[in-house]
Amino acid sequence: MSPPPSDPSPTPEHAVRILRREHDAVLVVDGMGRGRVEPCRFLLDDETGRPITCLPTAVVNADEHVLFIPDESEGALQLLTIPEPIGRTGGDAPGASCDRWMAYFGSPPHPRFVRYAIDCGRMGAAVFDGDALSIPNPLRSETGLLCNRFNRLRPELIELCRNAGCTTPGPALLVGVDPFGIDVKARFGVLRFEFESPAQDGQDAADRIERMLMHAGDER
Repeated sequence: MSPPPSDPSPTPEHAVRILRREHDAVLVVDGMGRGRVEPCRFLLDDETGRPITCLPTAVVNADEHVLFIPDESEGALQLLTIPEPIGRTGGDAPGASCDRWMAYFGSPPHPRFVRYAIDCGRMGAAVFDGDALSIPNPLRSETGLLCNRFNRLRPELIELCRNAGCTTPGPALLVGVDPFGIDVKARFGVLRFEFESPAQDGQDAADRIERMLMHAGDER
């Protein structure tokens, strides 16, 4: 009997997990593989599942925007996108999505926030429809409560970060929860901890986070 393929084609879920896991990207504007190249940091808008980032005004006004996640390597997830300006940094009431971006990454380095509609995606030979990659977070209404609950367990969160190789995590803060995992902000950036399978609801996610933190203490 032939062995199963060692490198199966990526699925839309695989691509969505990458979008949830990664926060670094390279933006190429005015054409695939040419034109201006702009490193950026992004996260997914909970309401729409679309990437949000912060950019210079000149880049926002460019013609074509292609995101390479996490970099321009051959196996990167590539997104052909349509930019939608959603606020200015330092402006009044930039919106919940912009506030989340700042909670993850701190002060924005550029003047414009942008949300990207995904036209299509590509990873290797696999091509994805944009709607298959733009998945709202079904736990968004419960994320605040989950973060408040588990941020009372700071020593366990710090130990979780240490077990992931972050030797000096400093204060650790749970900042995001979605069906695929959690985001913890540590001293040197945001760490991702994934669930083996998608959580079905907020209680399921809470149970999985609790097990993660209990096991983190056991690994000391």
